[in-house]
Amino acid sequence: MELRILGPVEIWTDDNRNSLDGSKQRTVLAALLLARERMIADHQLSALLWGADPPATMNAQIYTYISRLRKLLQEDATIVRQRPGYLMRIGTARFDFADFERLSQLGRAALRERRYEDAARHFRAGLTLWRGPALTDVTEFLADVELPRLEEARMAALESRIEADLALRRHAQLVAELTGLVAAYPLAERLRAQLMIALFRSDRQADALAVYQSGRRILAEELGVDPGPALSKAHMEVLVGEVPPAPTTRPAAITAGQWTRPRPAMLPADIADFTGREAEVEQLRGLLGGARPDGAGRPAVAVVHGMPGVGKSALAVHALHGRTGDFPDGQLYADLGGSAGHRTEPADVLAGFLTALGVSRDAIPADEAGRVQLYRSQLARRRVLVLLDNATDDRQVRALLPGGAGCAVVVTSRARLATLAGVRPVPLAPLPAPAAERLVRGAVQAERVASQGCALHRIVQLCGGLPLALRAAAARLAGRPHWPLARLADRLGDDRRALDELRVGEIDVRGSLETSYRSLTGNARTALRRLALLDVDAVPAWASAAVLGVCEDRGEDVTAELVEANLLEVATADGHGGPRYRFHPLVRRLAREMALADDPQVDRAAAVDRALGAWLWLAGEADRRLPDREALIDRRPRLAAGDTPRWRLGARLAAAVAAVPLAWFATESTTLRALVQQAAADDRPHAAWEIAHAAANYFELSGRYEEWHGTHQRALTAVRAGGDEFGEAVMLLGLARLSAALDDVGARLTYADRAARLFQATGDAARAAEALAHAGGAYRLTGHHDRALPPLRRALELAEAAGDPGATAAALQGTGDLLLDQDDRPTAAQEYEHALDLWRGLGDRRRTAGVLRRLGAVDRERGRFEDAAARLGESAQIARDMGDRTLECFVLVGQGQLAQSTGRADAARQAYTQAIRGFDAVGLPRRSGHAAALHGLGELALAEGRVAAAVQMLADAADVWRCLSMPLHRARTLAALGDAQVARGHFEDAVATWQTVSDLRERAVPQNTPTP
Repeated sequence: MELRILGPVEIWTDDNRNSLDGSKQRTVLAALLLARERMIADHQLSALLWGADPPATMNAQIYTYISRLRKLLQEDATIVRQRPGYLMRIGTARFDFADFERLSQLGRAALRERRYEDAARHFRAGLTLWRGPALTDVTEFLADVELPRLEEARMAALESRIEADLALRRHAQLVAELTGLVAAYPLAERLRAQLMIALFRSDRQADALAVYQSGRRILAEELGVDPGPALSKAHMEVLVGEVPPAPTTRPAAITAGQWTRPRPAMLPADIADFTGREAEVEQLRGLLGGARPDGAGRPAVAVVHGMPGVGKSALAVHALHGRTGDFPDGQLYADLGGSAGHRTEPADVLAGFLTALGVSRDAIPADEAGRVQLYRSQLARRRVLVLLDNATDDRQVRALLPGGAGCAVVVTSRARLATLAGVRPVPLAPLPAPAAERLVRGAVQAERVASQGCALHRIVQLCGGLPLALRAAAARLAGRPHWPLARLADRLGDDRRALDELRVGEIDVRGSLETSYRSLTGNARTALRRLALLDVDAVPAWASAAVLGVCEDRGEDVTAELVEANLLEVATADGHGGPRYRFHPLVRRLAREMALADDPQVDRAAAVDRALGAWLWLAGEADRRLPDREALIDRRPRLAAGDTPRWRLGARLAAAVAAVPLAWFATESTTLRALVQQAAADDRPHAAWEIAHAAANYFELSGRYEEWHGTHQRALTAVRAGGDEFGEAVMLLGLARLSAALDDVGARLTYADRAARLFQATGDAARAAEALAHAGGAYRLTGHHDRALPPLRRALELAEAAGDPGATAAALQGTGDLLLDQDDRPTAAQEYEHALDLWRGLGDRRRTAGVLRRLGAVDRERGRFEDAAARLGESAQIARDMGDRTLECFVLVGQGQLAQSTGRADAARQAYTQAIRGFDAVGLPRRSGHAAALHGLGELALAEGRVAAAVQMLADAADVWRCLSMPLHRARTLAALGDAQVARGHFEDAVATWQTVSDLRERAVPQNTPTP
């Protein structure tokens, strides 16, 4: 793309002119270009567009012009909003006035060095860029401001080109051109003097004197002044016939393949104890020696980037020392100041490079552009290795890149320098533990480390593998030979002093990190401080929005800045919900220090509250879309809510989470557990229990029982300490649900009973009903049918009074279970059918499938085998669709029982075996489902005459029922075991077994207990 102002203001792409709408759009483009990547304020643009009388819609119109230009520029150049105005970054586009200035600078440098042929060529090339009067079709306001300096630049280049042509003895050809120019610009004294010289050298002395007289008269009449020194000097020289002859051309100072000084060898010394990085060293050396991308005729450029102190410079120096032989013309090195926070200007670096290349100081151009061109000219046909250390930004590096393909450049930077075209990135991470330990071992006496391996490992962990920190730790140990390594490890483990321990002599980890921190924008610094307050391993990009209290897009931009500065590292690049980022442990410590120092406590607390609220909000959105609910039904009761305010992020993010709720929970589960822990520790009991509660349905669906238990127990401790009875009740109910899933009948009863009393005290009848249903279920499983009935009746009363269909369904289902245990199958089926209708109406697929499984058992026991198969088949399909392996295994047990009842022994055996394997896989071995499958396999073995196997399996199943405190289930299995013992001839064992069966059944409530 070409951007032109030296004539009509135009944008050209691939030899096609893009249409610009009117003078004002051209004015905005020209003004931004002439600002040369500096910001132009809105009021300045207004003055250039409308003068002193802008319209009321000024800002809107400016925005419109900017928007249209952005569409035309696409990615070749960018217009950036930088309040209170705009700036343009030209990027890869060409700007004709910039090219003109560059060629003019080359021409002036060549004139100074008496390289007149080069000078004339450069000036002529620059002048051909003028396609007519500059800034055609812009507003008069811009033209009045900018046109005089543009014309002055053109005239200066023209006069200098003529000077070069005169030096090349082209006076005869110049006479006609100069005559026309003097006529067009009669007050231009330098042009008039040049015409006089050209006429004199063409043997036209009289004509030359006439030109002077004409000029003297015009100056007197127009301006009332006499000719200036240059014109007067030319007049005297022509008058006396002593015009100096054309000067001789100065030969080039440096010829191809020959230096006037020794070849530069500026690389720092190699690192004596360089450790590890074998892959990175080979990668970097390979990049320098490989073919150019796409066969491009440009130097190989590699950028080694990483966080402060990660060893970028050490890697580059070490790798380049192994490549110096490939670059016979030398090595250049410059520290660009990024690590110290003092940016070195490219012009200063270029002066040093040119001096090292043999250019005399008085021949070095004064301006940066001239130095760039001379530098690239010097390296055009040479093979030189260039190391640009500690670069701060792309612009600083771009000016220092050679032009020829024979050179290679390595840049080290804390930033990624992503806009440099054609570079090969070499990202550098902290050292892995083995290499990090070798680095410390190399600085400490071997016998001192031999017996303290654990302490050494702790030091490496606390330093996060950061080479600068490891060197500081090694120096600390070397300076204190009497210290055991464990003492330093303990001091590094103290957050209050860790960074102080890593400052030894010139090694200062805190100072290195602070330099990068101070280079961030204000929002990025604030986000870094506040993100560090979250005790989580990794955060998504939107977390910055939450801690800053801004919109999602702005938060993501801030996160990107932190990643670009290598103060956050990418933990996962393509997880659900986008990439995730983590802190290096030392960066986190520094950021927390800064937060305590710079942010008031109320601001820190508010930032953490917003983050907790954001995760809570997203967890709620994900919970609503879990696959245990019908996609188009959203009538199931929402999660219980406490006093924690939700922080709502953008609709786009909410939609993305809702699209993959299981994946979102899987990604965030570790973070949610950490947030529960932090909320509980930071005296935020409401947030602790709400986050734990928000994840419970996912934990249940995915069978993550340990995580479920851990979050609820930690939150329960917090709410009890804080006196939050409602939160305590919610956590107790969640633990009752968990205990039911784990068949821990005693814990289920304890949690459910306490939860029911608290819910009734807080007035939540629906949840009290759910808790009472759990209590009734626990009593039933322990064989206490008489004690199961009252809580189930009370649960149904509370649920119906509250008008809560979910609680009503839970109570009905529990009642149906009790009736089925009492062999009242018709009434049990009625309760189940009622519950099934309610669960379907709520769109609760998990509980729908659970009731279908129970109805399948009722139908089987009533001899309705086809109905049973249909119920179980539908239940299995729902379980598979939800991805609920636990429920699927329970259905398999029911299908095995159905196959066994219909004489299909092989199908029954296969179902039972698959169920047992499934229960093992989901972490539920030796639980109720496992025992039921073992019981079925034992009965199959007994029917097939495999008596010993039957005895073993039935005995194992009975033992599981005993451990689970489920006496009636145990009694059923023991009854079958007695039959197997008789078949084996163990009559005394059978009698003892049947006696146990009788005892167990006598303890249970009689089966004719009145139904509720």
